[in-house]
Amino acid sequence: MTVVRHINHVRLFVDGILDSSFLTEGITKTNDSPIYIGGAPYSVDSCDFPFLLDELKIYNLSIGTDQIQSEASASLSGIEPSFIYFGCFHCDMNTAILSCPNNYHLCNKMELYIGVYNVLRKFSLDVNNIILPYSSESNLGIGICCTDI
Repeated sequence: MTVVRHINHVRLFVDGILDSSFLTEGITKTNDSPIYIGGAPYSVDSCDFPFLLDELKIYNLSIGTDQIQSEASASLSGIEPSFIYFGCFHCDMNTAILSCPNNYHLCNKMELYIGVYNVLRKFSLDVNNIILPYSSESNLGIGICCTDI
């Protein structure tokens, strides 16, 4: 489950799928106090947390739908390490294409959604700096190769 608040718009995603959204009123205040999940030390007798939390991520920015779906996909289905290959960094389209070994190709958008975005974040790489096949942009970026299935 993911909750994203951006300005006054709140979105709830369940398993990477947008479940609901609504507009809020007022301002978002910063919090310098500790965050308690499922209760606080002063509410031990009155608050029960009836489930296990195996992972919690808090971002200081509003993450996008692509990143949320990538996180959900990776946690639900996983991604095999040999699925991707980092072909080149700070390269152009031609160099990126040539950097892919045999039986690999530049990852397409669908492959990015099924887990490559998540791998990039785990390596602290810029998810907005990817060279996509058939892109008309002539920017420099990361050439990420996916295995031919």
